[in-house]
Amino acid sequence: MTSIAEEGAVIRMFHVHKRYGAKQALVDATLDIAKNEFLFISGPSGAGKSTLLKLLYLAEPVSEGQILVDGMNLSRISRRRIPLLRRKFGIIFQDYKLIPTRTVYENVALVLEARGKKRSLVEKKVKSVLRVVGMEDRLTAHPPSLSGGEQQRVAVHVP
Repeated sequence: MTSIAEEGAVIRMFHVHKRYGAKQALVDATLDIAKNEFLFISGPSGAGKSTLLKLLYLAEPVSEGQILVDGMNLSRISRRRIPLLRRKFGIIFQDYKLIPTRTVYENVALVLEARGKKRSLVEKKVKSVLRVVGMEDRLTAHPPSLSGGEQQRVAVHVP
């Protein structure tokens, strides 16, 4: 018999370990995350928070254990399917990963354009997202001219 969490889980981790040489970054992590569940990951520096996220979007391989994301076993995913996996995640990096030579609009539009979305849809979505985060008046600004908080709001966009 399966639990409600198991039936609705979009991310499942089973006895996951991550080692960097002799250093243990994660030890025996088992976790189910249900669809539409909102999860906070907190802990002190060096606790493995970033490592956990990197394992989920395959920036790092697990040392031991299994991870399933939306039914895909990450240990069996081909390199060419990794971009498809990463589209399922909305990750906000600590340095925001904005391209300094592109405008706010261009930075937000990039992900949609890379997914092959039509120009009209891209324009509509970008303007909508920037309106939601209070940045619609900064469409033509470049990241170096933005405050840290403004850069963070630009980085929080729909993948």
